[in-house]
Amino acid sequence: MVTPVGAAGKRVAIVNDVINAGSAVRGTLASLRECGAEPVAIGALATFGRAARELAATHDLPLETLASFPMRIWEPGACPSCAQGVPLTRF
Repeated sequence: MVTPVGAAGKRVAIVNDVINAGSAVRGTLASLRECGAEPVAIGALATFGRAARELAATHDLPLETLASFPMRIWEPGACPSCAQGVPLTRF
């Protein structure tokens, strides 16, 4: 992760297009705090699942998003396509 230059003492919002697992936001939070910035909010166009909401709550930050959707990732045994034996043809 690149450490933000000149962020010390600044109040910053972390904004991402889509938050799924939250790993990019989690890394950004750590980097900003490490260099002395004060994260004040997390924003996203869309979130999938509860990870973004839980991350924001854990760090006592408001989460602003335009849309939230349920997580649609299955374990291989629960995936409808996997269960039907449909091969993966696109990445």
